[in-house]
Amino acid sequence: MNQTLLSELESVSLGDKRLNRRAIKIANSLLEKSTESFPNIFSASAELEAFYRFVESPYVNSDALLKPHIAASVQRSSNVGDIIIVHDTTEFVFSGKRDGLAPAEKYKSTSYFAHASLAFRKDNTQPLGVLRMKTWVRNSPTKSALRRKGVPRKILQELPSEQDRWFESARATAALFEQSDSLIHVCDSEGDDYTLLAKLKAESYRFVIRGCQNRKLVGSDEKLREILSSKPILAERVVPLSKRGSKDSSKKRLQARESRTANLEIRCASITVPRPYLPSKTLAETIDLNVVYVSEKDPPEGQQGVDWVLLTTEPISTIEEVTSIIDIYRTRWIIEEYFKVLKTGCSYESRQLDSYHTLLNCLALFVPIAWLMLSLRYSSRTTPNAPAESVLPGPLLEVLQLHTGKPVKTTEDTFLAIARLGGHIKNNGAPGLLVLWRGFHELAVLTKGYLLATKEHSPLSRKRCDQS
Repeated sequence: MNQTLLSELESVSLGDKRLNRRAIKIANSLLEKSTESFPNIFSASAELEAFYRFVESPYVNSDALLKPHIAASVQRSSNVGDIIIVHDTTEFVFSGKRDGLAPAEKYKSTSYFAHASLAFRKDNTQPLGVLRMKTWVRNSPTKSALRRKGVPRKILQELPSEQDRWFESARATAALFEQSDSLIHVCDSEGDDYTLLAKLKAESYRFVIRGCQNRKLVGSDEKLREILSSKPILAERVVPLSKRGSKDSSKKRLQARESRTANLEIRCASITVPRPYLPSKTLAETIDLNVVYVSEKDPPEGQQGVDWVLLTTEPISTIEEVTSIIDIYRTRWIIEEYFKVLKTGCSYESRQLDSYHTLLNCLALFVPIAWLMLSLRYSSRTTPNAPAESVLPGPLLEVLQLHTGKPVKTTEDTFLAIARLGGHIKNNGAPGLLVLWRGFHELAVLTKGYLLATKEHSPLSRKRCDQS
């Protein structure tokens, strides 16, 4: 896999060849110094002015900038077996007033939302790229908020809903592939919505969605959790749980915890769910689902135990099929790391751009950069013995070997060598994304200097860009 930034942008089409070349040149500069401010990234005043003109241009839009990366992601996803598509939403929050953004609900600032669809290989959870990035500004109350205020059901059904983004993303990403039966859509508990479940089933989409509602079931006086708890234990697992900070103490599933080893019990069942009162009567009256229930045996006192209800279309006939469903859902957490790279590694929320249009264009430039770093990290885990050339283009690899003083042969060698450039110490455990990010920036700067000294082209663009 050639992971140069050029391969993600070379087919960009903005209607002007000069804009196309400028997009590649800007993206390369952002990659080299993504955590720094724009004045530091574009140190020459002419370059800084050219960057601002580019993101402000009415002829530049985020959809066109993202199109080459999406196409490359689809190509990487071809002929590799089942593909997991994780869908999730994040809020980008910016200080001060920005044209086109809305006041953030929880902050004295402004924000917009992004719903991302990130593809992975099922067999080794290798990130393959972003397939969709749906963005919107919340200028009005959500349907949930209106329902709590007593707005009648009939009126609510006629209003557009943010909840529609889940099915829209599933349908849009499925349309990118000639055959959608190899795609498995994964959503967190916000996807536990009868409308979404019924629409996915109607289109024969495969999915794994975390349940949060203790639903009534057809043919039983008991609710879902009571039925699941009474099922025999199919398997047990011992898994490590990482430490989690108190991200939002108001949300039960996000309570702080210390790292520990958890003893998990796994149960499963097949259920039929009736249509609730609120969803549209045009939806199926019932839907059949399989459920995998994962609960922690004897969690520490005062600690929240693991408790997953996974709603799925995947078969549950064997232990292998059931544990595969759990592994599919565990992939969902990688998209949280992707958002972290965008927000921290790219310092996206600190960017001093004054409008929704410019922020979206900037995001589109960072999307493939964030994927590039995430992919490098997971390549070292999933294919540690693959050739180093599969994750790093020749000039960067050559400079890395010169700096290291010894051959860099595998993806694992590449990952560790870049991490050392970022300040990682071997005895401190596995390097994190930010350390890897710093190392990659350092390598990009070293390579640029090396090639300038040897009168070569830039290692990431390999094309001369106009000095416009």
